[in-house]
Amino acid sequence: MGNRAGIAANLRVSPAISFDFGYYGEDSTIGGANFPDNKSGIFNGGHSAWGQLVYSSGALKFGLMYINTYSVVNGVDTLAGSNAAKVIGAGPVQGNSYGFQFNYRFSPRFELGGWLGYTAARSLGDGTKGDASVWNYAVNLAFPDLGKKGNLGGIVFGMQPKLTGTSNDALAQAIGLPAGQRSDRDTGYHIEAFYRHQLSDNISVTPSVIWLTAPNHDNRNPDVVIGVIRTTFAF
Repeated sequence: MGNRAGIAANLRVSPAISFDFGYYGEDSTIGGANFPDNKSGIFNGGHSAWGQLVYSSGALKFGLMYINTYSVVNGVDTLAGSNAAKVIGAGPVQGNSYGFQFNYRFSPRFELGGWLGYTAARSLGDGTKGDASVWNYAVNLAFPDLGKKGNLGGIVFGMQPKLTGTSNDALAQAIGLPAGQRSDRDTGYHIEAFYRHQLSDNISVTPSVIWLTAPNHDNRNPDVVIGVIRTTFAF
């Protein structure tokens, strides 16, 4: 969590429905939650406030999420997607993000899931005031108990956060786009295959391969293939 400070809670209203909500101050050297300066601290500086409705009954699970953010320097950065989709460089940014995610178990050995996300970002900087739109989505296939009970195979296809539009040239250029360009140049995709091998009740190893087409949502960039091995300890 770094320098972040805040609170989160879960409220279960029925066996199938629950609400999650929370608030935390931003982790930043400017406007951070751990600084007592003017326009800093938990409530006066950058922050995120969020709420989520979760429904889970039988084979179906889905969630609806809303996040309100304000950042002095970090825009609406989610640590993924294009540089422009972070909306960094245009001064303070307010964001309203909406998300939908679902998962359906068709059988004990096959599940289909995915998510869709949209962020409406508004720059409040002098000379760069304006709006930006950012979208992301993914569909995933899961194969529980593949090869052995407790193991999991999966395939993910989606689009990392992409800037689809800005309201003016000043904002577009402030966040790094060339003159005359109001959105990301192209569309890149995230394609991933993984296999979680359950070594014991407490330890699993998950090798995966990630293929990123048109990194930074720019076809001029060569595709990138990444190999990852994750080891998870759960107690």
